[in-house]
Amino acid sequence: MSAVIRKSLADLRRRKVQTAVIAFVLFLSSLAGILALTLLVESDAPFDHAFAQAQGAHLTMSFAGSAVTQAKVRATGSTAGVSAYAGPWAVFPWAVDMGGGRIELHPLAGRDGPGGSVDRLTMIAGRWSQKTNEVVISRQLADDSGLNIGDTVAASSDNPLPPMTVVGIAAGVGDDLAAWILPAGIPTAATDKLPLMYQMAYRLTHAATVNEVTTVANAITASLPQGAVMDSSNYLDLKLNADRTTAVMIPFLLAFSGFAMLASTLIIGNLVSGAVIAGTRDIGVMKSVGFTPAQVVAVFAGQMLIPALVGCFVGVPVAILASQPFLADTAHAFNLPQTFGVAPIPDALAVAAILGVVVATAVLASLRGGRMSAASAIASGSAPTSGRGYRVARLAAAIHLPRPLTLGAAEAFARPVRSAMTMLAIVIGVATISFSLGLTRSLSDVKAGITRDQQVQVTLYHQGWPAKGATTATAQPASPGPTTTSELSDQQVSTLIAAQPGTTRFTAERQDDVTIAGVAHPVPITAYRGDSSWLGYAIISGRWFNGVGEAVAPTAFFTTTGHHIGDHLSVSLNGQNIRLVLVGEIFDTQGDGMLLRTSLATLPGNRQPDLYEIAVKPGTDIDRYAAALADPTHGLDARTNRENGTDTAFLLITGTLAGLALILTLIALAGVFNTVILNTREKAREIAIVKAVGMTPAQVVVMVLTSVAVLGVIAAVVGIPAGMLLHRYILTVMGQIASATNVPNQYFNVYDPIALIGLAAAAVLIAMVGAMIPAQWAGRSGVTEVLQTE
Repeated sequence: MSAVIRKSLADLRRRKVQTAVIAFVLFLSSLAGILALTLLVESDAPFDHAFAQAQGAHLTMSFAGSAVTQAKVRATGSTAGVSAYAGPWAVFPWAVDMGGGRIELHPLAGRDGPGGSVDRLTMIAGRWSQKTNEVVISRQLADDSGLNIGDTVAASSDNPLPPMTVVGIAAGVGDDLAAWILPAGIPTAATDKLPLMYQMAYRLTHAATVNEVTTVANAITASLPQGAVMDSSNYLDLKLNADRTTAVMIPFLLAFSGFAMLASTLIIGNLVSGAVIAGTRDIGVMKSVGFTPAQVVAVFAGQMLIPALVGCFVGVPVAILASQPFLADTAHAFNLPQTFGVAPIPDALAVAAILGVVVATAVLASLRGGRMSAASAIASGSAPTSGRGYRVARLAAAIHLPRPLTLGAAEAFARPVRSAMTMLAIVIGVATISFSLGLTRSLSDVKAGITRDQQVQVTLYHQGWPAKGATTATAQPASPGPTTTSELSDQQVSTLIAAQPGTTRFTAERQDDVTIAGVAHPVPITAYRGDSSWLGYAIISGRWFNGVGEAVAPTAFFTTTGHHIGDHLSVSLNGQNIRLVLVGEIFDTQGDGMLLRTSLATLPGNRQPDLYEIAVKPGTDIDRYAAALADPTHGLDARTNRENGTDTAFLLITGTLAGLALILTLIALAGVFNTVILNTREKAREIAIVKAVGMTPAQVVVMVLTSVAVLGVIAAVVGIPAGMLLHRYILTVMGQIASATNVPNQYFNVYDPIALIGLAAAAVLIAMVGAMIPAQWAGRSGVTEVLQTE
């Protein structure tokens, strides 16, 4: 065994380039595999991890300070079914400048510190408040308002809160509070416009179902005076939203994991088998000095396994560290505290699988050499190569092209198995780039279809805060406070909007709930006045409504109700029946896809709009535009269409795509580099001969690059369609997972001729870049030394 070890180590020292290539390929393989697996496992349930770390609340309830005392609220912590609680925290409205002079009220809570037995906060930056004029803001408020540590928030004239300095940024699990100060800083005086609330966070003994949480919430409500409970939320709704969104990432992470493993297997197999073939002469020498077949196999396995272990040893921790920014972005996208994500069992299995491939390939490739006699091995290793490559070369010679090109084209087929494995590695790289490009473009279109920010920049809510079930793309107001009754009529509001200098066009809307036979819960319906086809809802099939009684709906509505385009539907609004005909299926992810959109004239009675979607002229400052429309005294609240977390979530996905695509491209480059190294090593004698008869170093480089360029062209023909097919499949699956929706054809048709040409060029470029360095080595190699050695 000592002889085997000495021989393996001696070969590793002698073949430094081969050793470095093996270690680098295994580093990339383990990096890609572990990175994808870590993201797959950890992003599958970010809410669960953050919830456990923060001892999140199963139930959160808000109570009116005018109807109940703080002591009475604290007493609800002893309600049957409550295992632990935190609070009550006094909550007061805080005026914050959201930009452009637009002031919004946000809930500010009095809290001693970020810790506690329930609903612990994670400090993202800065520290906790130490004075009553210091404030810690939520990460979401920091993102929305642009506030940062050190900024001062000025007091409004009608608010008793003093100017406050931001000293920290914190995140909580599902916490709807916007900021925290010391309890002593919360004003005790409250008015109808600035009400005082109390908030309690509860952990429950049993909270696996909505019914179990609701039972405790009902018991708490029953123990307090009527009107004391203002609002409640449970963790199951938050978990559902977070898990549904992160589940969208699973399909392409699985695809990348499979890509990484397949590409790595091909390259490792190619590398090991090539090393064995190139070392056939060495096998003969080893056998002539007494090595047994088993020892020969062990030598080659050791040559592969040692650098493989080094590559994995470096790749695994790098992958774990590299995954943390992605996981941090995941937590940020869903407003969750960051957790350090490690998946030890899947990571260990992945490393074992990678090393198993190395050992198995080394054993299988070297078995034939181990069984050869010493004489045949030495003769085989010394003889010039012949066969298919030279037959192709003779055929290529008949083509009137420069000789380096014809020789290079023939070289692409000299080792069919090796060339096929290298080509497949390039195919995977090209398919990955094609898939990533298509998915990135499609997700950009999907984001635009969800936010509709290219069509609608501002939404104006009429008569207080938006009604429950509002289906606009903008965020819901976070301000506490009573509903204000508007003194303005629809005509006055429309005139106000039209008079704004930046207005391009707008649509008035009314939102209601209707009942449908066979559907257990009310279905939101949005009715539009005038032309609404410009609002940006993509059509999956059918068309947008354009007449009274016509309606459109998302995929989930058709799936749940069993209806089809062209079907007639009867709905009931406040006891009045409405006959609708379904004329279109639209891409719409709001309300779990259970909603209808129709014209305002379809609804019975003189129903007034309660919101307006507005398109503004290019170059308009939409923050100032929204501030000019907002008028709380008349019940008008304006929101810009940037106020949502959609951008962050989509940036996370596209960033992950780009990172994994880069790693797989590097794996493909390493595969080409390895193949050309092996080929030029085997062809050293032939290269020396053609240089001896007059081929210049530059022509040798052209010959080598031509051989891999041919493989790149073939890889483009195979890889681009494969990436396009995978893109269509993954995007379809993502749509079903995210919101049970079909995907419009326009979101699939993202490969224009320029993109296809670029992808084809990328395939050839991957091949040629990977071959450039060994091609130059071949061009600079000596002639006399090689021929004398032969």
